[in-house]
Amino acid sequence: MPGTVLRAEEAGGSITRPRVSPDGRFILFCVSDHGNFPVYIGSSDIWIMDLETGEARKPDINSPFAETWPVWSSNGRWIVFSSKRDDGQCARPYFAFVDGDGTVHKPFVLPQHDPALYAAQIQTYNLPEFLVSPPAFGARDIRAVLDDPDRMHEARLDPGVTHRNAPDDALADGFLTPYSF
Repeated sequence: MPGTVLRAEEAGGSITRPRVSPDGRFILFCVSDHGNFPVYIGSSDIWIMDLETGEARKPDINSPFAETWPVWSSNGRWIVFSSKRDDGQCARPYFAFVDGDGTVHKPFVLPQHDPALYAAQIQTYNLPEFLVSPPAFGARDIRAVLDDPDRMHEARLDPGVTHRNAPDDALADGFLTPYSF
């Protein structure tokens, strides 16, 4: 049944990154003040919508910092998401249990052998994902593909596309400035 599930006005902001639960009953998504890349928007919160009742709500898992990229486990009882709640800068993988009625329980960060690891680490976990088995390839395989000159393609803007309400200098060195088109 195509159509609008939830209007941005109802949620009070931009709605991004929807993920439907494996049983098809719920949708997790991000709501932020603006934009389409919520990890950089401090107002980003995770919401859940019950598709049977149409109720959309912000569960008690959000912090004053960005919560983004929610993902369901294969059984639909766990979620993982990125949260900047620890320092406002680096996203960490937080997990939460979800009841059959859609209640999302208190999230916790993925434990590490060294409890101080996250405090000492500047890497960020922007896009967590549940896996049911190890990937058949590794980082070196990805790097080899990225470095293969036969697979590289230069991206260019389509010269036939014109920008509405943009000044003449909106294109600088082939990149769009903050002006919209």
